[in-house]
Amino acid sequence: MKIEKVVGTTFTKNTLDTFGFTALKPYHVPKRKFEAQIVPEIENAYDNKAKRVDVFYEGKPIKVGYLSKDGDLYSKFKRLTRKIIPCTVTIKGYSNVGYNDSYEVAIDSQYDRNW
Repeated sequence: MKIEKVVGTTFTKNTLDTFGFTALKPYHVPKRKFEAQIVPEIENAYDNKAKRVDVFYEGKPIKVGYLSKDGDLYSKFKRLTRKIIPCTVTIKGYSNVGYNDSYEVAIDSQYDRNW
């Protein structure tokens, strides 16, 4: 399984509430895994090979950021211009202790071999 950080997350307006994190304990960093997808964004004005990361919450995709251009996943999938890639995203709620939340995308090895 390949795991990388999602970049550009601070440019989205998502909060822990967006993904159903409720009744948080003080000084606790909650963590939850979600089904997600990597979506080619060929119309992206800055990078026509950009790969957007969407998390599914309550059946709807929510944009959380992008694969890093410096990452192995971006390098591996940049040639795929139309294929949506299933993945998971783990959200770590560091905002509950005063920092930015962390989003990590993971590709299961069974899917990794197919690309």
